[in-house]
Amino acid sequence: NKSFAHIIDIEKPNLVLIPTNGFFSFELDMEHTLHKLEKKYISLIDNWDNLSSKNILMYKANHYGVWGEQNRVIAEQVQNINRNKVTCLGTPRYEVYKKLKVNKIFNFRYILFVGSSNRYNEYAVLKNLNDIIIKNKIDIKVVYRPHPWRENFDFPDLSALINIVLDPQMKTQYENKKNSQDFQPNIDYYNDILSSCEFAIGSLTSMLIEALVKKKRYIALIHSEPGFKYSPSEWYKGYTNFAELNSLKNLILLRDLENLEKTLLNLLDDNTGFVDDKFLSYFITFDEEPYSKKLIRMIDNFKNK
Repeated sequence: NKSFAHIIDIEKPNLVLIPTNGFFSFELDMEHTLHKLEKKYISLIDNWDNLSSKNILMYKANHYGVWGEQNRVIAEQVQNINRNKVTCLGTPRYEVYKKLKVNKIFNFRYILFVGSSNRYNEYAVLKNLNDIIIKNKIDIKVVYRPHPWRENFDFPDLSALINIVLDPQMKTQYENKKNSQDFQPNIDYYNDILSSCEFAIGSLTSMLIEALVKKKRYIALIHSEPGFKYSPSEWYKGYTNFAELNSLKNLILLRDLENLEKTLLNLLDDNTGFVDDKFLSYFITFDEEPYSKKLIRMIDNFKNK
């Protein structure tokens, strides 16, 4: 990459930081160039599953910043990266969840349903939830947040489901039947919509971790669904980063939709609420210390070595 090599030649950096998904072509371009120029760099892994499901890394960074201890294990077992070259930082995207000020979006009680990028029949689950609320005369709504970049190109009309409310941030995109990669949600909004929900439900996405960080219980859909390439059950079985989820105290793995009503009613009747769970820190490093300070400390430690 001659243009990138030119920047390196002018700036002469001691160290390069690369936020990365691990699979975009321009990232490989940059890494190839840095190796050729013998420049040191640290990769900052962007998401929960990037080290386990996206790619086998063609080039190795001098060091890695990752979500948590689980990623350190995956880095070693999947990518053959020495654990001493990996530091648990968390993710800067979750800094928003430390904000105490929350904007109230709705004036009613609600359960948050988060959609998946993976294609499965979300409408069937929404209809089931709507019917359960009607049958049991529960004073609550379900706020449906479709995944911004979902693989599913079906956009069913939700108007007949009287207890289902489309998330305002996703309303225009959904009603226009678009899955645009150009759409970038306002991250601050996530804190608002998660903070006020009773609990969340959805398939296995990183929103599961975000809900738990916000001390909200989560119903994870891992039911079988014939006719789809990857049903939620196949999704659950196929991904390395989901292996230890059953040990999380505030997570319910729903293997059969026939148990949805019972699970829903139990959570609504349960006065104990969220239970402190230290095991969550295995998946994500999230504490009062800012991400920026962790990042600077990692850089200083790397320089000292």
